[in-house]
Amino acid sequence: MHGLTSLYAGSPAQKKGIILMASMAGLWGSGLLAPYGATKAYNIVLAEALHHELKPEDFDVMACVSGSTSTPAYLETHPRYGRIPIHVMTPQQVAEGALDSLGRRAFYIPGWRNRFNYFLLTRILPRKIAARLFNRATGKMYPDAWSA
Repeated sequence: MHGLTSLYAGSPAQKKGIILMASMAGLWGSGLLAPYGATKAYNIVLAEALHHELKPEDFDVMACVSGSTSTPAYLETHPRYGRIPIHVMTPQQVAEGALDSLGRRAFYIPGWRNRFNYFLLTRILPRKIAARLFNRATGKMYPDAWSA
């Protein structure tokens, strides 16, 4: 990774960094999302490690841990929402927040609702219950796949 910092050696005033996209799905094991969640968990850990390793080089690395985002790939899954619809952010909202946060932290969650859910599921509830709730929500979004 140290070679990477020299690739972006522009002017000293120029901001240098990488944003690794992650997801709330990378925080808990969830049925239907195992490979996806695993890659997002990897990105979180990689970003946190590189954030500390490359900070002395003045090179910023951050994980952007987004919730549901209206990307074409997400929309093609045709998620279903219950009585209380979830908040789906636009890619532009996620990207703008991430770019504004680059250089200030290693881990960024866009959107106050996502940050609230993260707080609730990681600080208030036991992990076992948080994982159960996350799995239940995933199952309700994709009931046909869950029962298959």
